[in-house]
Amino acid sequence: MITQNFLKKKIDSGQLVLGSFSIIPDPTVAEIAASAGLDFLVIDREHGAVSLETAQDIARACETHGVSPLLRIHRPDQTLVQQALDIGVHGIQVPTITSARQARDVLRFAKYPPVGERGFSPFTRAGSYGAGNAGVIVSNANKNGLIVVHIENKEGVDNIDGILNTEGIDVVFVGLYDLSVSLGFPGETEHPKVQQTLVTLVQKINAAGKYAGSIVVDPQKLPALIDIGVRYITYSVDCEVLRRGYVAMRNQLDKLVAGNVI
Repeated sequence: MITQNFLKKKIDSGQLVLGSFSIIPDPTVAEIAASAGLDFLVIDREHGAVSLETAQDIARACETHGVSPLLRIHRPDQTLVQQALDIGVHGIQVPTITSARQARDVLRFAKYPPVGERGFSPFTRAGSYGAGNAGVIVSNANKNGLIVVHIENKEGVDNIDGILNTEGIDVVFVGLYDLSVSLGFPGETEHPKVQQTLVTLVQKINAAGKYAGSIVVDPQKLPALIDIGVRYITYSVDCEVLRRGYVAMRNQLDKLVAGNVI
């Protein structure tokens, strides 16, 4: 049962929040990332190989450090939303939302009645394994569960106004990599058209009173992202952060060898 959603509390108070995507299916790696002082960690089941069992262990590891675990599912599907929330994550990230109807479906799948249609079982981590008060569990989940939807293609961009009118969506995340492909510039996240689309979306998201989110893989790009109004920031992916650390050490050693320092 979610008794305290660390991330939602920060968002409700207007704080800038920083997280990362977790694609390595290992709770120890996730715990190391959480110990760095992140606000949230997005367990990635859209592109990652993590199982629900491992995702549940990652969620536990995050909570130990006061970090909110979220889970990115494959698509806006009722079963996937149900399974994600039952393992006790603090929220879900749902990719490729293209219409207001889809956004409403996500809310319907994620919230218990009378708000939505989420199925209830007390015999899950989210249900306190049968030891909690059902009324309290349902009330807390509806109040504390965080909903993040992704806008990452031209159809989503075109329908952004209707998506933003969906009550209950907390964060609208602009997926730059998929967006760059949809706009005809695969991987060129810095292309002027991609960046202008990002700016326009962020302005609309903020004007609607929701949190604007996006990703940055280069720390030097962080100020620019903040300047345009992004307040939910994912810094890279755990595997890339790990790889870059080793590459930096390898390059440093090669420079020393080339300079005959050693």
